[in-house]
Amino acid sequence: MSDKDDWDFGGADDAKMTIRAAIHYLLMGATGGARGDIVQEIISIVRQVASGPPPGQPDASAALSARRSAADCCAWIAPFLDGVAGRERNR
Repeated sequence: MSDKDDWDFGGADDAKMTIRAAIHYLLMGATGGARGDIVQEIISIVRQVASGPPPGQPDASAALSARRSAADCCAWIAPFLDGVAGRERNR
C-alpha cells in the first residue's frame, strides 16, 4: 500500500473501526430483504476494492482520498449511500 492510500488512519484497528461504524450506519433501521441487499452491496464493494480497478480504469480510492477531510471521515462511502437512499425512496 502506498503512502497516498494511508488516509490518515491511526493503523489497522482505526481503519477497521471506521469500516464498522460505516456498516452500522448503513444497516441502521434496515430489516429483512433491504438489510440483505445492503449486506450484498457491501460485500460487492469489498470484492471490488480487493481486486483493484478494472484495466484502463482509474483507481477510485485515489480520487476519494484526494478529497477526503478529517471532518468527513466516511466520504469514500458517499456513492454507496446515494444508491441505498435512492432505492429506499423508491420503496
